[in-house]
Amino acid sequence: MSSDTKVVIVGDGAIGKTNFLLSGVNHIFPEDYNPTVVDNFVTETTYNGRTVGLTLWDTAGQEDFDELRHLSYSDTSVFLIGFDVSSTTSLENIPVKWIKEVRHYCPDTPIVLVALKCDLREDPVKGKECITSEQGEAFKEKIGAVCYRESSAKQHKGIEEIFQLCAQIKLDPESVGIKPKNASSNNQKSNQKKDDDKKGGCLMM
Repeated sequence: MSSDTKVVIVGDGAIGKTNFLLSGVNHIFPEDYNPTVVDNFVTETTYNGRTVGLTLWDTAGQEDFDELRHLSYSDTSVFLIGFDVSSTTSLENIPVKWIKEVRHYCPDTPIVLVALKCDLREDPVKGKECITSEQGEAFKEKIGAVCYRESSAKQHKGIEEIFQLCAQIKLDPESVGIKPKNASSNNQKSNQKKDDDKKGGCLMM
């Protein structure tokens, strides 16, 4: 098994982050809501035939925990930023709060935008007001996330695929469009060398 991939999920309180993890790891869906402070789960997934260990960190979205939450961010491989498809506020708070917080502490860590409670789109009342897949995709571009994925903890849908995506991002980042960290630096050095050559530097043969 490859080294652990640390995944941290953040987002507003009561949007379904804990149920997302419990559904994915233990295949259960709790009916009661209990606010999380910080919790973590351990599971496995696969990518390209390899077994990958995942350490999944659940975080509290409430303002009371703003001073503590970032303590769980160190060495994170992938951030999942979630929103409730029935809550426009939870989506609008992502660039206002969550992107700012994550990028302050982890400026280069990949982000996956995750729609939670997608089963609510099937509700005859709530479904009419739910955020659409197209809106989610557009928002991914707006915040600079690597990918956008959808899930339903209640129906146990989409979660394992998101776990596999996290493993893919850790093991094969270029496959999802993430450039190596030194790529831009190397390009800058290459461009600088070309400029220096144009300025009349000696060419050694």
